[in-house]
Amino acid sequence: MAIGRTKINGDVFLPTGSVQEKSYVIFDTDAADDAVVVTLPIRTPIAADGSIEVDLWPNPEGVRTTFYRVTFEIYNGVKAHLIDGGKIEVPVAGGPYALNDLLPIAPPQGATVSEYIAQLAA
Repeated sequence: MAIGRTKINGDVFLPTGSVQEKSYVIFDTDAADDAVVVTLPIRTPIAADGSIEVDLWPNPEGVRTTFYRVTFEIYNGVKAHLIDGGKIEVPVAGGPYALNDLLPIAPPQGATVSEYIAQLAA
């Protein structure tokens, strides 16, 4: 049985508006206690223009509850810093979906998503 995939896209920038090379967004399936899911993390590179694009298995396609844990891997020129972005659920229908719209966090009023990610990484 083939399982469909849903396209997730978006932009990831630092507060300066720059893009850090050698950086990634990692999607790792996070199963609920009653689920058994055997997958490997999906490491999606952040392109030079800050964009990402990845096709993911929609969570509702499974029999049990699963989520994707989103981690931002930002390379500072010396080492990578891992920043937890929280959990998302990828819808079955529609798409593409912007990662920003699926993330469970909202930046504080007056801050951009990029500024908030940088604040969490500090």
